[in-house]
Amino acid sequence: MRLALCQMNATVGDIAGNAALIRDGMLDAPLNILVPVTGTAVSRKGAELAIALAQGSRGRLAALYVAASAEGYAQNGLRGNRNAEQTQQVSRAAIDEIVALGKHYGVSVQGLIRRRETAQSAILREVRAGRFNLVVLGVSPRPGDQLFFGEVAADLLANAPCSLVFLTSEPIATAPRPADTQNDRSSHEDS
Repeated sequence: MRLALCQMNATVGDIAGNAALIRDGMLDAPLNILVPVTGTAVSRKGAELAIALAQGSRGRLAALYVAASAEGYAQNGLRGNRNAEQTQQVSRAAIDEIVALGKHYGVSVQGLIRRRETAQSAILREVRAGRFNLVVLGVSPRPGDQLFFGEVAADLLANAPCSLVFLTSEPIATAPRPADTQNDRSSHEDS
């Protein structure tokens, strides 16, 4: 399996019993899962799925929070220790939430905080260093004619040496087909 796109409205408990179905025979061995987290609802959904997969496969799970490096702060026009302190608090809270959630389901979660210029570079570096065979990423669809989940997801899809699961709890909008657009114009002209 290289990529799976999931739309999720289930809970960890609903998924854990069906993890073998989700894995679809990907591996007979336990999964080695990396889940990048940001503290948002969509990243939490990704973490919930990762916990269920780790539980169902008796695998290993690490949650990764990528904090901006000093260069990243400078590029965004941010300064000083106040932002670094806030970032440290946010990153620790995001990791602690996932560790606690894993503990509730009997899954040990290793919390990782890394400083890099881009989330993509930190995730790819961690995938290789930790020999992860699966990345689970909570994503939000972006508007447009083509399905797009952002630069991080696109870069992972192009460069990750492991399988990926992109999880969204939002409906994926499809662009109208030319025939639909034509029909819409006709119905508006008739009014």
